[in-house]
Amino acid sequence: MKSLTGKTASVRGWALLLALLVGVGMIISACGEEETPAPTTPAPPPPAPPPAPEPEPTGPAAPGNLRVTGTTSSSITWTWDAVEGVLGYQGQFSPDATFTDTDATFLIVAPATSHTVSNLAGNTTGHFRVRSGTGTALTDLSYSDWSDGVSGTTAAPPPATALDAPDNVRSTDRSDDSITLEWDSVDDADTYEVEQREPDDDWSDANCGADDADNVVDDEECVASGLDSGTDYDFRVRGVPADDDSSHLVGAWSDVAETRTSGTAPLEPTTPTSPGGMGALGVKWTADDDSITFTWSPTAGSEYEWAPATGAMDDPNPCGGTTFDDLTVTNAGTGSQFEVDVPATAAGTVAGLCVRTTDKDNRALSVAWGVRAPDGATATQSSGVDFRDDTNTVASALTWTGIALVAPFEYEMRVATDSRHDNDLVLTTPTTAQMRALQAACSEGSLVDQGDTDVDITLDEVSVSSGLSPYTGYVLCARMRNTTGATEWAVPSAKLFTHPGTPPRPTIDSARSSDTQFVWKVASRGRSDVPRENDGYAAKTIDFDVTFVDPNNNQRRITTAIPSPKDCQAATAPTNRGTWRANDVAAGSITTDSAGVVLRSAEIEANEGPDADTRGVDKRVYLCVRATDGDRNGPWTISSASTVRGVPGS
Repeated sequence: MKSLTGKTASVRGWALLLALLVGVGMIISACGEEETPAPTTPAPPPPAPPPAPEPEPTGPAAPGNLRVTGTTSSSITWTWDAVEGVLGYQGQFSPDATFTDTDATFLIVAPATSHTVSNLAGNTTGHFRVRSGTGTALTDLSYSDWSDGVSGTTAAPPPATALDAPDNVRSTDRSDDSITLEWDSVDDADTYEVEQREPDDDWSDANCGADDADNVVDDEECVASGLDSGTDYDFRVRGVPADDDSSHLVGAWSDVAETRTSGTAPLEPTTPTSPGGMGALGVKWTADDDSITFTWSPTAGSEYEWAPATGAMDDPNPCGGTTFDDLTVTNAGTGSQFEVDVPATAAGTVAGLCVRTTDKDNRALSVAWGVRAPDGATATQSSGVDFRDDTNTVASALTWTGIALVAPFEYEMRVATDSRHDNDLVLTTPTTAQMRALQAACSEGSLVDQGDTDVDITLDEVSVSSGLSPYTGYVLCARMRNTTGATEWAVPSAKLFTHPGTPPRPTIDSARSSDTQFVWKVASRGRSDVPRENDGYAAKTIDFDVTFVDPNNNQRRITTAIPSPKDCQAATAPTNRGTWRANDVAAGSITTDSAGVVLRSAEIEANEGPDADTRGVDKRVYLCVRATDGDRNGPWTISSASTVRGVPGS
């Protein structure tokens, strides 16, 4: 029989053995005396997904609602709607609808949403577009697309007004031979003209420059030199605008400033001296084209007798052999004047009149020499230069021939001007009033030449080439004179005319234009240098495709050349720069309205595309116009571009 205890011991023993074995294994494992199984390598994590692409940058929106919000005669203002979040805007101005990299650009700092383009001519059309910009600085902006261009037109310029007359003309210094004049400045005057005279004499140019005897000064001062000592002088001044100032006209003359040089006046001769005359009776003369008229102022109670001189002009006593006519006149007062006409039918006839008192105990004798007025110069109008481009504005010279000068008299030649618009100076059979106006215009005309001659001479040519104005008639006036008198002014039978000037630049009349036919306006009203009526203008249109096929690469198109005024005559595009088509504007398509000349083009057919989905190439249209006066043509001017849009093919 087995013991229950023995069984128990056996079970415990196995348990203890198992415990020991487990403990020994743990000890061995801890001491590293046995290999530990290699750890299991975990599976690698799945690859990270690629980063999401950066979103494409989006620029600012292009400004919308671009529009013209204001115009003056020299500026146009454009305004657009604000774009949120922008630092500024860039605007671009072009004289036509084709914007290029050379057209002016402007930076407009937000929040401003308008821009004014200034310093434009009146009736000028310009084009403007704008884009918005964002970034961190105004110097480094990212821009949106450009807006569509919007055109605007300046208002008509105001009519030109005359400058004010200078105030406070005064002498500030005097010497024996000069007087210094000063005056208050005149607004908008570029220069000043100064004239002088001795009291009751004709006005003449003052010598404000010692070297060139010029009467034009830039400042409000003139040192008038070359004057006589101890002599009274009158001066007057007027303002002159700049040549490119179309807003102002030459001003009125100032009030007359009376002054006197210092020193003692030279002794006046008690009698005129030869060759003009001599004697104490003060005989004077004038002459027209058929007689010489002698006059003198009588003394109360004196009697006079007269007769033609028998001697020569250089005789010591040209009246010594004169048999006086039995003509005596008793004058009861000093208010009248004696007048004697001597017929002189031939130009250049010289005559002397001897006059003496009848008092043999106290006889006074005088003689004066006069000459019949010369014949007028020969004025031959030629067509002159036919201006082919825009480089000139008036004819280069006007020429007269056949002016007879008679010895020993002085001569004087002046040019009188007559606006082509008015034609006030009548040369053929003038009335008495018209003759007076003509003589006054000659006296006020610009001096061409003066001097004296000791032999009779006929001038082959007198030419005037400076100081000419466009579209103006000119008359060459000539007269003979000496110390005792002068002839009337002799004038040609015809005026010579300069070419018209450059017309104002044509502007498009959108209200009267269509997509393929255009109307332009030329603001000629108020202009003195161009005609005011439609029959004084010639015009032609130039149109062309905006681009043409490159002859070296038919896959590419090239921009056609743009014409300028110098291209108007030939109207032929430069070589390899495209093709222009020119058409004269018919006379019946040139009319007038209250502002000037209106010109209408013929119908200009739009280009069609090759198929129904493709639009044809745009055309550009320009108008060339020039003023004409008979066969005298002025320079060309040219409009800005108009566009005939291409249309889809049918």
